[in-house]
Amino acid sequence: MTKSLVSMHNSAARTSRRIVTGKVMLALVASGIAVAAPAGQAEAQRRTLLEQLFPRAAERARQQKEERLRRQQFGAFADQDPEPVKKVTGPRYYAYKTEGLKTLSLAGLLPEAVADPLPVEKTLTGEDDLGTATPADVDLHPTGAIEAQPARLQAAALQGWSLKTEAGIADAMTAHYRKAPEYLWIGKDMRPNDKAAEMLSALGRAGNYGLVASDYSVEPPAVAASAEEAEQAAARFELALSAAALRYAADAASGRIDPNKLSGYHDFPKYARDYAAHMATLAAAEKPAAALEALHPANERFASFVSELAELRAAAQEDDIEPIAPGTLIKPGMEHAELPKVVELIRRRAGEELKAAHQEVLAAYAGGTLFDAPLVALVKDFQKQEGLGADGVIGRNTIAKLHHDSPKAKIDKIELAMERLRWLPHDLGRRHVFVNEPAYRVNYVVDGKARLSMNVVVGKPSNQTSFFTDTIEMVEVNPYWNVPRSILVNEMLGDIRANPGYLSSRNYEVVTARGVSDPYSVDWYSSEGFKGVYVRQRPGGANALGELKILFPNKHAIYMHDTPAKKLFSRADRAYSHGCIRLADPRAMAAAVLETTKEQVGSYIAGGKNATIPVPNKMPIYVSYFTAWPDDQGDVHYYADVYGRDKALTKAFESTHELRTGTGIVVGS
Repeated sequence: MTKSLVSMHNSAARTSRRIVTGKVMLALVASGIAVAAPAGQAEAQRRTLLEQLFPRAAERARQQKEERLRRQQFGAFADQDPEPVKKVTGPRYYAYKTEGLKTLSLAGLLPEAVADPLPVEKTLTGEDDLGTATPADVDLHPTGAIEAQPARLQAAALQGWSLKTEAGIADAMTAHYRKAPEYLWIGKDMRPNDKAAEMLSALGRAGNYGLVASDYSVEPPAVAASAEEAEQAAARFELALSAAALRYAADAASGRIDPNKLSGYHDFPKYARDYAAHMATLAAAEKPAAALEALHPANERFASFVSELAELRAAAQEDDIEPIAPGTLIKPGMEHAELPKVVELIRRRAGEELKAAHQEVLAAYAGGTLFDAPLVALVKDFQKQEGLGADGVIGRNTIAKLHHDSPKAKIDKIELAMERLRWLPHDLGRRHVFVNEPAYRVNYVVDGKARLSMNVVVGKPSNQTSFFTDTIEMVEVNPYWNVPRSILVNEMLGDIRANPGYLSSRNYEVVTARGVSDPYSVDWYSSEGFKGVYVRQRPGGANALGELKILFPNKHAIYMHDTPAKKLFSRADRAYSHGCIRLADPRAMAAAVLETTKEQVGSYIAGGKNATIPVPNKMPIYVSYFTAWPDDQGDVHYYADVYGRDKALTKAFESTHELRTGTGIVVGS
């Protein structure tokens, strides 16, 4: 039975081969190819026929052959030991360097022309002979003219004193008083005038605007025992108040901190504190104090911060709980003196559900220091409420959450936000795009109101999105993704060295000065070998940039774009990118900046070709970092310090305040 089946199978196979051979012969005849031909010609004809009958298989065979040849060519590179390539590192944070100080001799501040008191013309007395008086001896000025002249600083009153202040302030004051040595803040009686009183009051209100009043502190002169002492005290007060007012003016207009000195992630135009212009403004103003306070940003966002700060300061006075001591760590079963603060803060921060679940524990707690089981359960539920791991240990993260919503914590964020707002143009523009990284949001703003708002994904902490401003210029549809050098070297190079075909398999292409090049023709094993070599991903459904990108050319290679990874937009924490800004609704944002419709943008994309559409009216974009920011109604919202930049700016504040503490009028030239 078995032999019979085998015989039948062999017979069928022979029949099948005869049928195929017959079909091939018929095809040859039909194609006009001679059946009888020399062996070499017949083989060529056979290959041609097979390519016609099976084009895909023939193409695969051709590609495989080319791949083998390319691999052989690449083998010359691969045989060498791979050269270690230095990783591409991102920007870093700096130790903040404060503005330089200068010690100025006050006597040398004045011109030689006023080194001595003004001469007083000789006036006649009753004993003088009117008939013999000469014109030079007679007061030819109208009555009271001498008294109307403003009092002038005298070098003698400043001998032995110096002013220690920022170099720019010293230079601006020297330039001003050498040209105009008249008092600004002192009356004829050698006492502070009304302008001085108003200026002192304005300096004392500095805290209302997120500044530190003690940075501008000036003591009015005491009542002197003699005219000489009064003049000396008046001269010192004059210069001290001018220095303080100039410092305030620059802080209000430009901010206390040079953002570019904080980190490489801050990219702003050169930081300028125009002390000379501020000195001229104060000297010319009828109301110098009002002119000073007018230097703060005059926009609705800053006004919202001022209002919020006033409310928080009032609330902070009622919040009588001292902060939990730094370094506190309380584990279950421990006794700890800070525990009463923890329980009280939980009571104030707890949601309604948490309060209901632990009502009896909170009511019965009498300030004990033993961290027992009921309190551990309370802490665990608070940790769950705040999205923390519920381990029942009161450590750094739990304490941060306890203080997160306190008036003091919010005040700190407001003051940081007011400083950052001073780095931006005081007028953000009628139409602009505003990205706030800690909020993971972007707004398209027209006339101060958000016309469009959406979630964004920003850079992860290891690939932070920078803080800068630029101009939106174009939208690119069906874009190429030009792989950043950092990603190419740090993340892709190992796979490319193992197999350059890795690039083609993922829709990447290699671009050199000659144009698109074969990845196997590049020496990936030598750092010199792939200098000037760029990798880009072709447009398509798998492209990392999705359907489009919105360009505002900058040195950080940051732009807004679509993404295939849509799920990330629903997460609370959205710091996942390599630094660029992924948009939840890219077509809507593209339509907004192009001043068109989403349907029109869709038609651009539907063409399938890479194309660039210029923005008809270029507009500013602010890629910013605010852990406190007001909405259109003026309500301020607070966000986590995702990149740790609040800490860096706070340290810069501290360094600047410490430097200023040792400045002012001092004895000794």
